[in-house]
Amino acid sequence: MNSIPMVTLVNESNFDEAHYLRSNPDVAIAVQNGEFRSGRHHFKKHGSAERRFLRVTQPGFAAYKAAKLERVGPCASR
Repeated sequence: MNSIPMVTLVNESNFDEAHYLRSNPDVAIAVQNGEFRSGRHHFKKHGSAERRFLRVTQPGFAAYKAAKLERVGPCASR
């Protein structure tokens, strides 16, 4: 359990080309087919209005979750 995927709404401040294309395979295909210059081009033209999502990983979150489960584990078995 190295990382946990999180889903978040794409906006200008969190846009990441690689994550956007991985999270939106239809856009990745459209970029490959030359319909858009890039994921950002799609985002600016359509993705923002479509309220597209990003699947990102939060480093360290898995370790935090594991530590929390370890702490509450004894409580859960009562």
